[in-house]
Amino acid sequence: MPRYFVIRQETDEPQIQSSLYQEVLQGRLRQGWGDPGLDLRQDPERWRENYMKGDEQLAEQARERYRILLPMREIEAGDRLVVLKQPEHERFLLMIAAATDGQVYWFDADSRPGGDLPGDDFRHVVRIDQASIRSFHYRENIHTLVLHRKRSAYRSAVSNAWDQDFQQAVEALLGGEAGGAGPTPLAPAAPPPPVWAIVRADTIQAIIMDVLGRLRRIASNDLEKIIASMFEKQGFKILQTNRYNRTGGDFDLVLELDGEVHPVLEALSPDIGLDIILNVQVKQKDGIDRNDIQGVKQLVAMRPSKSVKEYAREWLILISTADSFTDECQALAKQEGVILIDGKAFAELYLRFS
Repeated sequence: MPRYFVIRQETDEPQIQSSLYQEVLQGRLRQGWGDPGLDLRQDPERWRENYMKGDEQLAEQARERYRILLPMREIEAGDRLVVLKQPEHERFLLMIAAATDGQVYWFDADSRPGGDLPGDDFRHVVRIDQASIRSFHYRENIHTLVLHRKRSAYRSAVSNAWDQDFQQAVEALLGGEAGGAGPTPLAPAAPPPPVWAIVRADTIQAIIMDVLGRLRRIASNDLEKIIASMFEKQGFKILQTNRYNRTGGDFDLVLELDGEVHPVLEALSPDIGLDIILNVQVKQKDGIDRNDIQGVKQLVAMRPSKSVKEYAREWLILISTADSFTDECQALAKQEGVILIDGKAFAELYLRFS
């Protein structure tokens, strides 16, 4: 079983951040606190001595930084890595560790600052599988929201991520066909224990497809009521239904979550706040909806401005019972910050939270 790690490459220098990203693209994930002589493979006491350089006042700091960095040495091929705030502040990277000559971690003792080495101390390196690299916006889909919410628990330069929901979100994103190139339609997350833990995966999928078939036979107005009821049971308040304007904008549901954590969305990041509004458009479809982009346009048309950041409290969500979303729809949704939930994803949410 793979392990999961969260990496924070903290730097205030945009040029260094960009250089670190380019290193990732070349298969090298670098981390700081790596001055010459700080190879993590050496004896811990020797490492601390090299860090202090004779200054005993740094003894406690040396012990703490060695403890923080040590997980880098423990990373093995196949482990999952989440790199926060790369390639820019509102995005993150996913990748899988790889080995060269049996080694995943290595210490770059030879490169010099200004050449191949970004900054002056990013000599700790983890080799990665370049083909596995995925880049996502934190608001791209429900899985990215899970990571966005839980990232605050991992504040160290290198952290083990043991949270099961976090791990499931990483696997869902790594398995997505879009690979971060556009909003990935929400794939069903692994069933939560203990209720579904003993049920075979093929049985679960059969149940989901059966529920989806039943949902597709429900009238559109009734489907909207079912969705509203599902969110109400999770603590959301219905502010409005069937809200629209004269420019083609349309919200089927306007929902508010006041100061609580929604178990489906894993709530929002603390820096955004817990008080959120979900603006939902519902589409009752079967198979592939070739006009699904219209749902995104209806949501966006309700926004007074094109700026997504100006409306950080309000989230736009398109729920469709279609099999999947077209590439055109995904591209526009990514551009406008709209979350896409396809038929199978909604059927699972309905099973779990209605």
